[in-house]
Amino acid sequence: NVGTWSDAQAVFKDPSRKPVHGEQKLLSGVARCGMCGSTVHCRGGKTGLGVYSCSGPIKHLTRKREPIDEFVRAHMIERLSLPDAAELFTPEDGTSRRAITRRLAEIDDKLNKLAGWFADGTLPAKGVETQSLQMRAERAELEAQLHTTDPIIAQGRTLATAADVEAAWDALPVNTQRQLIDRLMVVWIDRPVRGARSFDPSTVRIEWRG
Repeated sequence: NVGTWSDAQAVFKDPSRKPVHGEQKLLSGVARCGMCGSTVHCRGGKTGLGVYSCSGPIKHLTRKREPIDEFVRAHMIERLSLPDAAELFTPEDGTSRRAITRRLAEIDDKLNKLAGWFADGTLPAKGVETQSLQMRAERAELEAQLHTTDPIIAQGRTLATAADVEAAWDALPVNTQRQLIDRLMVVWIDRPVRGARSFDPSTVRIEWRG
């Protein structure tokens, strides 16, 4: 998306976004060297802008950090802006939020019917109590799954349903952005063509998880 890419460049060039010394960089320890699979680490670089470097025993690549960060940011925002983005963040057992919500509605409907059947004498109290206990136990378990304790799942759903995904993304701490990237994609950084002076998007490969 050209618009998102341009906006990303403007955001990253904003002086107010200059990171605090020692702050973890977006893809350090997250992205991988396209040649050996080792993670990349960030260091200062001769220009002072920062570079990503292969952390393996053989340093396969050293790449300027900012264009790669911009590229990944644009892809994350574009993906999280799609209608199905919230479904990317599901409880750990793989059950979708939509399926859980649907089942909760079914249980509530059945509990209401049980109450009505008891009131009009269709079912005896013991039968109603037994079924009601079973359904309430299932409901409690589903509620626990829906409100999972994994904060990054909840954060991802909140982000995906934000009115302005781009603004919501930029407001997140870098560490949260890193976790979201690592959850949704594998970023492979390749070595550019010798002598290349400008950023080539084809040298950063994004492999979506799931």
